[in-house]
Amino acid sequence: MKRNLKSAVYKHLNFANDFQNFFDFPDFREMRPIIREAVQQLAKDSFSQPVLPVKIEHQALAIEQQLERETRKYQQQDGFYPNQQSELHNLIRLYTNLLQTISKREIIGYCTLSSLHTK
Repeated sequence: MKRNLKSAVYKHLNFANDFQNFFDFPDFREMRPIIREAVQQLAKDSFSQPVLPVKIEHQALAIEQQLERETRKYQQQDGFYPNQQSELHNLIRLYTNLLQTISKREIIGYCTLSSLHTK
């Protein structure tokens, strides 16, 4: 019943689900160390003053959990509702920052030894 109501609302709104969850892509496993490194960098950059490494770890974990939780939420509900626009834009902004951080690397496919230890 709930699923039929949801699909009826989507049809009424001319909803098209083109939301892809990159956590389900086969290449994600290979990119995981690079993504983790980029999330670490984002966490480090989020502080204006030097902080303890444990704070950076907590922030990186929070960013990673937010990425996965919200991505899976949108996938599970087959897209997003109009009242979730600002949430979705924040998620897109976070993905954009992550991609910009990854693209600053000299060689995108190269893993450092420190990233291999975080698997």
